[in-house]
Amino acid sequence: MKRLKLFLVLLLSVSVVMTFSIAAGGKKEAAPAEEEITIGISTDAGYSARKIEVIGIYQEAKKAGNVKVIEQNADNDSSKQLQQIKALVDQGVDAIVVCAVDMNAIQTALNYAAEKGVIVTLYDRFVDNPNVQFTGGYNSYTDGVLCANELLKFDDGQPHVVFELVGNLADTNALARRDGFHSVIDPHENLKVVQILTDWATDKALTGVKNALQKYPDVWGIYNASSHMDGSIQTALREAGKLYNYDEPGHVYWVSLGEEPPGPQIFKDGYVDVACDIPFDTMGEQIYKAIMKLYAGEELVSDKFFCKTWAIHQDEIDEKYDQMWAIRFADELK
Repeated sequence: MKRLKLFLVLLLSVSVVMTFSIAAGGKKEAAPAEEEITIGISTDAGYSARKIEVIGIYQEAKKAGNVKVIEQNADNDSSKQLQQIKALVDQGVDAIVVCAVDMNAIQTALNYAAEKGVIVTLYDRFVDNPNVQFTGGYNSYTDGVLCANELLKFDDGQPHVVFELVGNLADTNALARRDGFHSVIDPHENLKVVQILTDWATDKALTGVKNALQKYPDVWGIYNASSHMDGSIQTALREAGKLYNYDEPGHVYWVSLGEEPPGPQIFKDGYVDVACDIPFDTMGEQIYKAIMKLYAGEELVSDKFFCKTWAIHQDEIDEKYDQMWAIRFADELK
């Protein structure tokens, strides 16, 4: 009898515990909220292309829900950029994504971030620094080669002058685009290349092309290393009476790289012969994925990503114009 009573007491106790559990919700314990991750973006300047280069980071962060993005613009001031990166690191970002104003001046900021345990990544411009864990950018040397080969398609073997608009010499992309172009063009002794230094500035591009046209009014071809300067070239040619459509006599052969505005419109209007389009929007997503893998302690298959540049010719406009990145993201660029 005592054993029966003891059994009944135990059974009642179990019943009370189960009842209490059900009353408390009867559900599994909720998983803790995901840890918030903060990514700091430091851009060199407010070029239209920059917004699209990192758009993938914003898109992926929005999908994740627990990733915060802070962006700073250095306004082409390397000292300002160093201060902004230090501030981002000091406020506790988990990763930085940097487009360097100056590949040499940025070194101390990248080192500081790494010392504080921050994941260091770059976009647009490659910088030689052992603390950089991933870079999304362009194979600018290959891009220069592509542009040179496109310009050579118009070469008739006669002596000609070619204007080359060169970017900021503190920018690895500018140097690589220049070197790639010359690796192909220089063996062609009939082509005389006149370099116009621009620092990527449209006003310097305009002045440089105007001055070059005074000395070389019979310019035959133009290689523009960044399409955001196409407007400067167009203005200079127009004022010199040298702006002709691609199918008109007197036309100056023109190959442009990047296809940020106003490049696409000038190409569509018939003044640029070949538009070499760099799909900037493919960069950000790859940088984001790399950061997430590094944050999780995983190894990367590669520490670099190159956007795949492709050439569009005048006879392909109807078919391919809408595929250009600046046209696909026209609303975001307004």
